[in-house]
Formats: sequence, structure tokens, C-alpha cells
Amino acid sequence: MRPLAPVCGGINLEYFFSRVDTQKLGAGSKLPHNVMGLFGVANGIEGDLRPGLPHQMIEMHDPLRLLMVVEHSPEVVMKILQNDKSMRDWYALEWIHLVVLHPETRQIYRFQEGIFLPYQPTPAHLPHVTTVEKLEPWLARNSDNAPIIILDKNELA
Repeated sequence: MRPLAPVCGGINLEYFFSRVDTQKLGAGSKLPHNVMGLFGVANGIEGDLRPGLPHQMIEMHDPLRLLMVVEHSPEVVMKILQNDKSMRDWYALEWIHLVVLHPETRQIYRFQEGIFLPYQPTPAHLPHVTTVEKLEPWLARNSDNAPIIILDKNELA
């Protein structure tokens, strides 16, 4: 778990910050970029370094916090977190959401406020699609990432 938080979290945050503030934290369009000393880019002749990712990389990503799922008992994962403050901070400060799936009971626990709490999903009504004819127009109406739907695989086959 030790390398996962800084590596995965860092990559995820680079996408997150580049998307939520494209002018100050992103890099704008790739088209006018000039490479500056192999450590950054500038837009055309502006000269200011652009620290984030170009628009072409982030336009398909929604700015969401990373969710890390670990299959192990909460007690073992808690011991790991207690022994490494720098890793624990990624989860305690909620830069990455941490969920533990107990391998024997299959119970899900979410790390919140420094402890693992049993996760109880909130019931929600999800759209139910049973035929391909109903699926295609439904997908055509959604230009962003498609929300969660229930597909009946027996009838779609």
C-alpha cells in the first residue's frame, strides 16, 4: 500500500487540479506549447510555465477523488496506516477515499475520521434498460459520462 497513495493519488490530483482550474493549474491547449528545459511548457511566446496537464488530456476525465479498494481485514489495514503517517494522511485528509473489503465476511468498511466504519449503501432508483432498442436512444441523449444503469443481460443478448 505504501507506493499506491503517492503514485496513484498524485496522478489523480494532477488530473483533478488541471481540470478544476485550467487557467492557473492546467496547461491550456497543446497546440502552442513550447518545451522549457525539459521540466515544463509555456504557451507560445508567453513565457509563463504551465504546471498542469493540457486540455486534450483532461477533457475526458471528470474531476473526482480517487477511490482505493483493499481486500483485507480492517484491523490489518489500520495497523499499516498507523505505522506510516505520510501514507495515512492521504486517506485521513480525504485526498483518496479508502474502502476495505473483508475477504471472509465480504463486508465493506470505509475509512472516515480515522477509523473504519461499516458501509451501508443508500437505496436509490436506477434506470432499468431491458432491450437494445431502449439502450441506444438512452445513450444518445447523454453526451457526458453515462450514469449507472441496470442492464438485463438476458434480454440484451
